[in-house]
Amino acid sequence: MKESLIAMMKVDQEIDEIKNNVGEYEQKYREIKTTYDLKTKELTDLKNQHEAMISEYALMKEKFDLEETRLTKSRARINEIKTNFEFQAMKREIESTERSNAELKVQIEQMSTEKDQFLEQLKAVQEEVDSVQKNLEATKKMMDEKNGEIESVVKQKETERKKYESKIDADILSTYKLIRSRKFADALVAIEDGTCQGCHMNIPPQMAVKSLQSEVFQCPHCQRLLYTKVDD
Repeated sequence: MKESLIAMMKVDQEIDEIKNNVGEYEQKYREIKTTYDLKTKELTDLKNQHEAMISEYALMKEKFDLEETRLTKSRARINEIKTNFEFQAMKREIESTERSNAELKVQIEQMSTEKDQFLEQLKAVQEEVDSVQKNLEATKKMMDEKNGEIESVVKQKETERKKYESKIDADILSTYKLIRSRKFADALVAIEDGTCQGCHMNIPPQMAVKSLQSEVFQCPHCQRLLYTKVDD
């Protein structure tokens, strides 16, 4: 039974290592996915801001064009005015519109510059998103391939494991599984020089005697299963 238990734990540890390797790919994928989600959100926010800027720019241009049209009409009408009072009123209106249009023109030019700069920022973030997406897709493909390969290997290992499991006492097997699930991957360790090779604590003399009578028993300190190692 002891030999079967040792062999089974070796297979279990091989399965653990295989699954851990897959876990590394899955962890890498999750990390890249998190970066991708953050960058995608950033890109969406920038696109919304850029669209708002385009709308604001269009409204400013529309307002400027309307005011310029009104200004042209006012300049044409001023020469038709008969009285000085109306002339002066129209002149003041034209001058006020010219000042406001000049200010608006400056704002439009600034908005145009900001809009172009913002577009460059948007393009840069889009490139980052595209790059991260390619990395994400490549990692996903690699992860899927590894999962496929490993699934086949694990099935073979589990079949091998069952051969050993059938030769182990039910109570010992239950204890072994409990230790592995709750505490230690190395649920079974040897006694060497009267010391548990799991926790490296000395085994009491009465336990050492027991080790000669029983193939497997539990360490009083760490609760791992122990067996006496026989030199070849």
